[in-house]
Amino acid sequence: MDEFEEIPMDAGRVCNAISKIGYQPVAAIMDIVDNSVAAQANEIRIFVNWDSATYNYRNKNNITEIEIWDDGRGMTLSEMKTALQLGSDVTYSGDTLSKYG
Repeated sequence: MDEFEEIPMDAGRVCNAISKIGYQPVAAIMDIVDNSVAAQANEIRIFVNWDSATYNYRNKNNITEIEIWDDGRGMTLSEMKTALQLGSDVTYSGDTLSKYG
């Protein structure tokens, strides 16, 4: 059986983050690309897949999947735990765009 590690959360930061939920998909994509830049990626690829049966460039609801690939340095186990910790307090370095944080 797999073991799980309980990761604590900062309720105040979680509430602040929840209050900002609802941002548009384009902002979420830019946030992920910002993370790729911070991870020193030289190449970032964004793939948008849609339902070809209902494709119409004006219909935004036919997107079925968005994939973002990069060649950044990846995450250490410690960084992954921090990323999964609700309300984690992260200080961003100078190599990030820092707009989306």
